[in-house]
Amino acid sequence: MKCPLCKGRTHSHGLCDTCKIVTAQIQLILDEYYRGTISPDISDFVRELSFAFETDPRVRGYFNVAFEILGIAWLDSTDTIPKDDLDEITATRTPEKMVWEVIERAQIAYLDGENVHIGELSSKIIETRLAGLDLLSEEYKNAVTEVKGALSVALGKTFLTPKIWERYGRSRVILSILYWLTLHLQNHWEGNIPEEAEPIRIRGSLRNPLDYTFSRFNISDRQSKKVLWKLMGIETGQSKIIKDIIEKDFGVGKPVLVPILKDETVRYLERTRERLRERPREREIEK
Repeated sequence: MKCPLCKGRTHSHGLCDTCKIVTAQIQLILDEYYRGTISPDISDFVRELSFAFETDPRVRGYFNVAFEILGIAWLDSTDTIPKDDLDEITATRTPEKMVWEVIERAQIAYLDGENVHIGELSSKIIETRLAGLDLLSEEYKNAVTEVKGALSVALGKTFLTPKIWERYGRSRVILSILYWLTLHLQNHWEGNIPEEAEPIRIRGSLRNPLDYTFSRFNISDRQSKKVLWKLMGIETGQSKIIKDIIEKDFGVGKPVLVPILKDETVRYLERTRERLRERPREREIEK
C-alpha cells in the first residue's frame, strides 16, 4: 500500500507515519492562531514559511487572493469587502469558483453574493498579529511576513487529500518542506535536535534530504531550484528555514550537500516534538 500524500510505502491504509506528523503539525500551528495565543517558537517558524505558496505556480493564485482579502480587511478595518474591490480574483488563471471554494475551506473568507466576508482565521490573525503596529517598525515587517506564512499553512491544510488535488491542484512546496523537516524530527525523537539535516540513506547510498523530498513530491528540477533560491535567500538576501548548505564527505561515494537549519527551525522542531508527545496524555485526561 502507498501513502496518499508522499506515495511512500505504508503497512496500513491511510497516511504513513511521517505524513501523519506533517498533518498534525499543520493543525498544531493553526490551533495556536485560532486560540490567539501564538508562542514565539511557532510565530518565528511560520515566518519562515512565507514563501511556500508564492513559489508554487499550481496554487499561487489562491494565496494571492487570500493575502489581498486579509490586507484590505485590516487596512479598512472591515469584515466585509465588495468582491469588485479585489484585483487578484480576476488576475489569477484559476477559475473563480474554485478559488472561493478553497478560500472558504481554509476559513480565510467566504463569498456571499457580491460581498466577501472574512473568516474566523483571518479575524484572529488581524486581531492578534497586526492590530496596533507601527508601519515603520521591525515588528510590523515581521508580522506581515508571519501573516504570509500563516495563510500558507491554512491553505496547505485544504490540500491534504488526493480528492482535493484532482480538483484544485497540489500544494507541493509546503508539504515537501514540512515532510523534510519531519524526517529530521523522526531521526531525533530523543535527545537534542541537531542543526545539520543529515542525508537520507537509500539502498546504501546517501542523498541530499532536500533533493530526496522534492523527488518524493514530484517537484521538477526547475521548481526545486526556485525553492532552493528562496531557502537560501538569493532573491531577498534573507534565507528561510536554513542558514547554510555545506558539502560534507560521509565516506560513501561523493560528498553530499547538507542543509544547516536556522535556530528558529530547530526551536520549532523541539516545540513540535514536545506538543506531539503531550497529545496522548491530553487524550487520556479528556477520557
